[in-house]
Amino acid sequence: MTDWTLLGAVVKTQIHVDRMVTDSAGVQLRRDGQVVELDGVAVAKPCVPFTKWMLRDQDADDAIVAPNRAFLEGGMRGFVLGLADQHKPVAIRVGDELWAAKS
Repeated sequence: MTDWTLLGAVVKTQIHVDRMVTDSAGVQLRRDGQVVELDGVAVAKPCVPFTKWMLRDQDADDAIVAPNRAFLEGGMRGFVLGLADQHKPVAIRVGDELWAAKS
């Protein structure tokens, strides 16, 4: 049997987590007894336009953008996940919980 740990919950349009998980054997989105399996976890790499948007300065030069973009690496910007074995759309709602399997 797999042991699971709660990572966080959906707030607005983002999922906020309280810690970094690097050794997860699986990820699930849960709500009201429904479980949605997620897979294909990948780091959402920050690009120059996104970094400038975060800086709120579309005219920022490379000397300002580069260190801030580096700070956003490694998952600080976020992650992209896919739906595992899902054949119909799934709505993510405020209050949904994100769970990770302990490997």
